Amino acid sequence: MKQAKQKVHEGISKYGVSEMRSLKEDGYILIETFADRHWFEELRHESESLGQTQFERKDIKDSVSQDANQKRLEIINPPLLTEIYKSQSLEELIRLPLAESLKQNNRCGYYVYFEDAYIKPHFDHILSDCMLLICLNRKYGSDVERGGLLRLYLPNVCNFEKLQKKGSPVLPRKIREIDLRPGSGILLAGGHVLHECTPLEKGGMRIVCGMGYLFRRG
Repeated sequence: MKQAKQKVHEGISKYGVSEMRSLKEDGYILIETFADRHWFEELRHESESLGQTQFERKDIKDSVSQDANQKRLEIINPPLLTEIYKSQSLEELIRLPLAESLKQNNRCGYYVYFEDAYIKPHFDHILSDCMLLICLNRKYGSDVERGGLLRLYLPNVCNFEKLQKKGSPVLPRKIREIDLRPGSGILLAGGHVLHECTPLEKGGMRIVCGMGYLFRRG
């Protein structure tokens, strides 16, 4: 286990972003290749193993509301992901491409989405300015039109002074659709950028891990 952890931390040093970017200006940073194979496989194994246990217990959240049909498994603060989230290596890595300074909000987790799962346009409200999302697995269904896309409604300038609320007026500069593939990820200012997930196609499945951050102010 010690050797596996060492490989995980070594893998964090390999990153797909080469220049500094500002979330305040762009709203997101797309990460094409986040980690080497060892790091990726360790996280995917933990997410699938814990997910299978919850699936067998039928511990599937099937929350239907005006905003979403979140047919998913939710695994909060799992051991390996938490260790990586709190590591100095990841903290240093996050600083590399980012003009703003971040601090952890002590919440991370795996999210396994099943067919028909969708989330309508919203701002994040779990005390997070920013989320680091990494796709660990993606199985496409039989539909011709792929679902499960992350759709961003990008404003001209993100308002960092406060988290946005449901119903806040938004005048999007442009709409961007992103299909996260296994091993890719995104730093998203989800507390300030309106975003949604389109319905997952029939037979589709997606596993992502998410790690929450706050902007350091002052």
